[in-house]
Amino acid sequence: MSGEREVVVSRLAALGRDRLAAAVGSAEAIRADGTRASHIADPAAFCFDVLPRHFDKSMGRAGFHEDLDEIVASLSGAKDPVRVALAAPRGEGKSTVLAFGLPLWIACHAEKVGIRYILLGRAHYGLASRDVEAVRLELESNERIRALYGDLRGKVWHRGGPIETSNGVRLEPIGMDQNIRGLRWTTPKRGSIRPELLILDDPDKDATSAALRMQIRTWLDRAILGLAGPRKPLHVIAVGTAVDTDALVYRLATASRGWRGMVYRAVERFPDELDGLWGEWASVYDSDPSPSRSEARAFYERNRARMDLGAEIQWEGDPLYGLMEYRHVAPTAFAAEKQNDPRDASVILLPPNSLGRWGQEGDPVPEADPRLDEVRMTLDPSMGLTGGVSGSKAGDFQAVIVGGLRGRHLVVLAAELLRLPIPDLCRRMVELCVRHDVRSIRIEDVGFQSVLRIPLGDELAARRLPIPVTGFRPNAPKPTRLRALEAPILGGSILIHRRHVALAGQLEALRRDGTSGDHDDGPDALHMLWSWLCGSGRAEGIVAPDSYGAGRDGEVSVARDIFGDGSRTGSGGGIHPSSWDEF
Repeated sequence: MSGEREVVVSRLAALGRDRLAAAVGSAEAIRADGTRASHIADPAAFCFDVLPRHFDKSMGRAGFHEDLDEIVASLSGAKDPVRVALAAPRGEGKSTVLAFGLPLWIACHAEKVGIRYILLGRAHYGLASRDVEAVRLELESNERIRALYGDLRGKVWHRGGPIETSNGVRLEPIGMDQNIRGLRWTTPKRGSIRPELLILDDPDKDATSAALRMQIRTWLDRAILGLAGPRKPLHVIAVGTAVDTDALVYRLATASRGWRGMVYRAVERFPDELDGLWGEWASVYDSDPSPSRSEARAFYERNRARMDLGAEIQWEGDPLYGLMEYRHVAPTAFAAEKQNDPRDASVILLPPNSLGRWGQEGDPVPEADPRLDEVRMTLDPSMGLTGGVSGSKAGDFQAVIVGGLRGRHLVVLAAELLRLPIPDLCRRMVELCVRHDVRSIRIEDVGFQSVLRIPLGDELAARRLPIPVTGFRPNAPKPTRLRALEAPILGGSILIHRRHVALAGQLEALRRDGTSGDHDDGPDALHMLWSWLCGSGRAEGIVAPDSYGAGRDGEVSVARDIFGDGSRTGSGGGIHPSSWDEF
């Protein structure tokens, strides 16, 4: 009898274990279903979950991570070709996301996405082959992927590609160094399939000449875009960094019909203290003898709260301090590599190092000096509906420029780019008037900007300062006005203090067509002051269009009497006195 009882107990225990295992398995399946559902809705979440070695959650998401969902959603079921050109900063994982994470996500969700044939393209086949190999290894050995999606290895599983998954997705590498005309995939169930998605990563990586760039563009237009079938479009996502204005991704993003351009910058908005504490930091950095620039770093840490104020960066993994250091050490490279704002020599208005400077970066700008004549102030108010005069942190700047004449030269004493409410702006302008003994003020008077003259006049009256305030309506378009700065700057007739970092940055961002890769409020206010002084008759003959010797690339022959002997000039033809006493 005891033997029968043991059998019954054993059977009941086994039944309990089976039910428990079934319940646990059911719970795990439910959790897996929920995880897969979240992955379908959010490709970036998929990458952070199954690829922790490549995606660090502690660093957060970059801007294009957030936009990945929208890009993918536009692909599903689209009848017309979707063509996206994405220019993102160097070092922020754009290739990892789009050339590795995205095809892996599509391979795991083939039924939901509806894309079966994917091409991974590079400048060379060998580079593209490595991209496909990285995807193959994850599908083969990533335990998290295998647990959620099963074994996706298919019959075609070559090292370096092409590969075909068990759920019917083909990934194939292509390079511009191979013949790809007529490319198609023949399957037993679906017949002949043409490519449906091309992910083109850094296509002109090693192109160093205009001829090679043209060859790449021709390859894209003729060989690649011609791969689409008559009934289904070929979607293209091109990704790269705008290292110069001829870079394919930059041209596709900014000047190509039929392409959606998405341009991202590492620093979306620079700190409020760009001309203040960051200017002081630059002086500490330049004089810091330690290889690690520890004194400059310590200065930043002491003033971090104020120095970070107002800054907006795209990705926490690329911290502000490193970006600002890069900007200080290599401004042109920073503009291209981090801001996707290439400054090609054939495009920029002012060559590098051509700005006339005076003073030292660490020195304070001197106050009123009787040796300067006609000290005046100009204001270019912000026109942004959500910024500027409303005090918002978005929109354009309020640019305040103060300067006077010393002989044949305009010496800029103050150059402030602000975002203040009207009362605070007026108070700051009055403070500058007192400090620099300003004799008259001119405000760009367009639309609602004229209202600034009333509170500014009230503030001046309250301080008993009889300074006239006049409005100014420019006759020439803004591009024409900005281009007009080239002659006096290259002729050495406009000098800005070395602490005017923000104004210098805006001037260096000007292009030859009168547009800018940055805000242009400062240059516009500077031109207003320059033209005002020239029109007064006190600055006649400062520089003329024919006063250049060899032109842009040669030495400037305009007379310079600021030092008496004309012996000190700057590298770009401008004048660079080192101290106020040299005037």
